[in-house]
Amino acid sequence: MFEKKVDVFHSSTCFPSMTFPGHAMLATGVSSGKNGIVGNKFFDRKTGTPYALSGGETMELSQAFSVYRGEGLANSLLETQTFYEQMSASGHYGVVANHMYFKGAEYLYPSMTEMLTFIIDVRAYDQSVTDSLLERLDGVDIPDVMTLYYGGLDTEAHELGMVGAMRPENSQVQYLAEVLDGEMNLLRNRFEALGILDEVSFVLVSDHGMVDLIGDEAHAINLDRVVNVIESSPYEDVYNQIAFEGDFDSHAGLNGGGFFIT
Repeated sequence: MFEKKVDVFHSSTCFPSMTFPGHAMLATGVSSGKNGIVGNKFFDRKTGTPYALSGGETMELSQAFSVYRGEGLANSLLETQTFYEQMSASGHYGVVANHMYFKGAEYLYPSMTEMLTFIIDVRAYDQSVTDSLLERLDGVDIPDVMTLYYGGLDTEAHELGMVGAMRPENSQVQYLAEVLDGEMNLLRNRFEALGILDEVSFVLVSDHGMVDLIGDEAHAINLDRVVNVIESSPYEDVYNQIAFEGDFDSHAGLNGGGFFIT
């Protein structure tokens, strides 16, 4: 696969650089200011609705599941077209497996069993993502674009942290070698068996980068100062929990290490 590869260096993600805004930009080609996904956790003033798309201690499990079930919670919040919708206008179509944005595409839903597997074994979950697409390719026509989201890599890297970019002990490098290399090989072999390998381009992308945290005043957020910012802000009724009852006009949230009020 990598004999004819092309690397892209010095690429930039969107702002804020976190999971759901990053994936929304990949699916739509536009930034958060246009696609409507402004954070993993944010407050929609138009409807008075709080969202915690990435889960967390303040979010009900049923809402976490809704991101990947039915119409898709994050998917339904997009305010612009996906590239799948644009493709369909010219007679092409895509298939999406386990990604949070799929408007205009055929969506391969993760089963409830697979979603529960994600909680206890992210590596097994990522393997099920590949299995889902391989099953779809059995005796069925070949889509123009196939999108697979391996959420286990993101989860394991966040939990284990970074140990220097691209070093062998880096959790992301380990995951790529121990899990995703094998999954890419399964896909390659299937495309080869279908006789279409020479016509397939593999595009590997990331929603955002990661860096080691430095625990000093210049690089870290002091939560006591955050409280002071909230109390001295011009916003009334600022509430710092995402799952709440009552009337509030703003929400203060820690999003991927960044603090902002929506």
